[in-house]
Amino acid sequence: MSENNLPKNNPEEIGKVKNIISMSETSGKRGDVNSKIGIGLDAQFAGKERRRHPKANALLKGLLAYFSAAVLVIGILTVVAWRLFEIREAGRADLFVENYIAEKDIEGWRQQLRLNLPNTYPAYEDASKLAYDVLSPVLELGEITYLRRITPSAEGYPVYELFSDGTHFAALVISDSSVGLFSTGEWQAVRVEFDIDFFDSVEFPEYRVILPAGASLTVNGAAIDPAMKEKKRATYPALSIAEKGHDVAPCDIYVFNDVYFLPELSATLEGASLVCEQMGEGEYFFYYPESAMHSISVTVPVGVDAYVSGIKLTEEWASRTEIDGELGALDDGGTGTLPRLSVWTVGNLFGEVEVEAKIGKTEVALLSNEGGNYKFDTPAECKYTLTVILPTGAELFVNGKAIAANDKTSATAEDIAYGFTALGRYEVSELGVIEGGVPNFDKYTLTGYLAEPNVTAKLGGVELPLAGKSVSGYKMRCDFDYTAGDVFDAERIAAAEKFAESYLAYICGGGAWQDPANEKAFNDNYNAIKAQMIEGTAGYVGVMESYRDVNLMPKYDSFTVDSKTATDLVAYTEKSLSCRVEFSVTRTRTVEGVQQTDTLTGSISVLQVLYKGEWRVWSFVYSPAENSGQ
Repeated sequence: MSENNLPKNNPEEIGKVKNIISMSETSGKRGDVNSKIGIGLDAQFAGKERRRHPKANALLKGLLAYFSAAVLVIGILTVVAWRLFEIREAGRADLFVENYIAEKDIEGWRQQLRLNLPNTYPAYEDASKLAYDVLSPVLELGEITYLRRITPSAEGYPVYELFSDGTHFAALVISDSSVGLFSTGEWQAVRVEFDIDFFDSVEFPEYRVILPAGASLTVNGAAIDPAMKEKKRATYPALSIAEKGHDVAPCDIYVFNDVYFLPELSATLEGASLVCEQMGEGEYFFYYPESAMHSISVTVPVGVDAYVSGIKLTEEWASRTEIDGELGALDDGGTGTLPRLSVWTVGNLFGEVEVEAKIGKTEVALLSNEGGNYKFDTPAECKYTLTVILPTGAELFVNGKAIAANDKTSATAEDIAYGFTALGRYEVSELGVIEGGVPNFDKYTLTGYLAEPNVTAKLGGVELPLAGKSVSGYKMRCDFDYTAGDVFDAERIAAAEKFAESYLAYICGGGAWQDPANEKAFNDNYNAIKAQMIEGTAGYVGVMESYRDVNLMPKYDSFTVDSKTATDLVAYTEKSLSCRVEFSVTRTRTVEGVQQTDTLTGSISVLQVLYKGEWRVWSFVYSPAENSGQ
């Protein structure tokens, strides 16, 4: 019973019915009339609520299911159709490639090489010349096969790898002119990219280019992509030794393995053109611009070592010149010769460097450093030390100034030995064993001169001649000798002449071993010389050591001393004097049955000393004249 079926216009009936409905809502007993009526009404009202639009819901569900199925079917059909299209197109592409290969003979491939290489080779090479002159003449192919590459070209075109007898030699890029989704055009060859490695009979040189970090490189007029540079950094080839190993002057490396012809290289850095230099075969480097580098100069006296960053400067890695220095106060009135200075120049420097100077292990003081020009002081070791040997009592003048007598000492036998005086020619270093035998000479040692000094000496107001001078580094020696003329000792002169005659007989009577009959005469001459000397002295030992050599000299049948003259007799002390004997000897001997004659000239200087109350020869110097018999 619906609300529409309730009694109309009867309030009481309506009230009863509503009351029954209300009771049904609160009754809990099944089977009760009121309960049954209430349940029926509840179900009636509930059904009306649940089935308000039942036909619309069913239609919606049907449409959704139909649409889903349609989309699925369309998708499957599309994928299948597209896959079938791809398979069909791949087959058509493969067929095109097969025909393309079949139609080409070797000349055709060479023509492709000449046409395509300029378009596929790097722009920095003359690819046309490479293809025509170098690669195409040597191109040979065997059985050609192909393999489709999974990855397409940059344009999205199919790419086929081509092989000659199994060796990769090129890549073929093809395309078609598609008009619609499923409409196709004709396949065409876009290009053939030849593999340079296939031409192993052609040797491609490697070019290695080093340039400052960040510089732009151009090869054969083409700018090189910075991405081509190697990841590692190079050492700047022109880096000074003083900075090698330091983190300065970073450089980039470019390596080209695909350039056949000698490239033209240029580079710039921040707008500045860089200078290029070839280091070796295929190796080039560019200098940093001058604005990025600096140089220094180091001025030191000659003989002082200069160091940059602890490394000694040498002409192997730095340039050196010599200039004149300035004279000091001690040099006034001297020869005017200026001291010499070394100026070192070190370039290609990037960072700050440490500069120092040393002589031996002693550091030299730095005078100034302005604008990278280092100037060092002159150490004592680079100032001339002057040693002068002169007769006792003589006056010494250096640079025109008299030297005080208290600056001198007595010269020893060792000071005189091997000097420039007449005594210096003898072995006199042991002359001190004879009391009063050391010659009377004075010795001066002076230092502090920046240039070679001018040295003179006088004895009794008469200027002495310079016997000799030597300069070794900053050590200078001058010797002055006694003058002959005022001394005359007939007995000593006769002794010197006798010794000279004995020595001439000794060397002219050689050949005892070739002629045993001459042995006694030779030994007599040998013993006569030793009898006039002092056993154990250097002169005596020298005669003994000459025995074998003189015995091997030719024997003369006869010899005549034509002249002997004693000169330059000099008395050094009361117990020592020297004399020079000049001689001329005519000698005759037989050579292969023919008689030959020659003349021997020269001098023998003799040093005599009073030894154990007897005058003996301490030593002598034999000096044959040039171009005379020996």
